Amino acid sequence: MPLLEPEQIEESDIKRYVDESRVFEIIARASVVGAWELVVRSTLGDQVLARQRGGVRQFSSLDAIANIVRNAGLTRFSVDVQG
Repeated sequence: MPLLEPEQIEESDIKRYVDESRVFEIIARASVVGAWELVVRSTLGDQVLARQRGGVRQFSSLDAIANIVRNAGLTRFSVDVQG
């Protein structure tokens, strides 16, 4: 049975989830294209940050993910180098 990809969310949802105390963990996950994906583990399950035009948003640096995490009001995230 193939693995199901997590649902996709928008950046504004992350801040809302944090404000509603739904977020357990934010994870920067290595992707198959040599970039990073932002995974939000919340009361709604695992969700990945989407691009505005659809698809999973890819980050070339962890600094970009750190900015999103800070803007959401959090101070930490985990890094999964295995993907």
